[in-house]
Amino acid sequence: SGTDFLCSLLDVLRKKPSLMEDMLQSYCRSIRVSDGPYIEQEAIELAAGKEMWAVLSDKWTKAKGEDYDHILRALLFCARTDMRPLRRVQQEGPRIMGRLVEMARNPKERSEVRISAVEAMRGMLASKTVQITPEQSETVRKLMLAAAQNPREPDTLRVRAMRSLGEIKAREAVPALIEMLRDREPWIRQQAAYALKDIPDPRAAEPLWALKTDLDRRVQNAAAEALEAVRGLKKGTLRLPGIRPPEGKDLVGISA
Repeated sequence: SGTDFLCSLLDVLRKKPSLMEDMLQSYCRSIRVSDGPYIEQEAIELAAGKEMWAVLSDKWTKAKGEDYDHILRALLFCARTDMRPLRRVQQEGPRIMGRLVEMARNPKERSEVRISAVEAMRGMLASKTVQITPEQSETVRKLMLAAAQNPREPDTLRVRAMRSLGEIKAREAVPALIEMLRDREPWIRQQAAYALKDIPDPRAAEPLWALKTDLDRRVQNAAAEALEAVRGLKKGTLRLPGIRPPEGKDLVGISA
């Protein structure tokens, strides 16, 4: 079984540490296989211990060409359970942005690698110390918006992209996020509302108000939080044509 294989491989690695160098190389290369089994990777991670990302980081410093990309991919994969390798990737700054964009776009990459690539780019755009060029910023924002809107992308990637748009205050994404409030999938409506909470815009008030009666309670709660953020943009009651708040309530001040 998969568990027996994992235990056997882990036992071999622990008894013969000299194999670890070869296994780390195998680990980095095996992650390139899209959505394959995790058994080998999990065994190597367990055998290498919690500081595996540091070992990979040291190798990355000296790596070039294809090996550089293999280790980058491995660090992004490790970031699914540990934020430290992600911070290590972000330290590379603008010079690594092109590679991250390629990995995030590539549907053949593992979804974990793509999600971590988006998260790494979000962190760099939000950072006050990493100097990203306007062209790089525009490319990343467009990539995030395209991923958020694409129903063929993995759900987890779309969620990360939507939340990233909110976290980097991508105001150009507001119209698309408003449109996503009308999506048939409740989790899309919920995540779009959370993103709009981070980018409060009066244009979102009416569609968010409409979600107060959504059949999904989580969507209602997310809409209520976003409406409170919109409320903070204006003093007093926010009035919208054709919508009449309940007596004694203002439009965006009603809790879900």
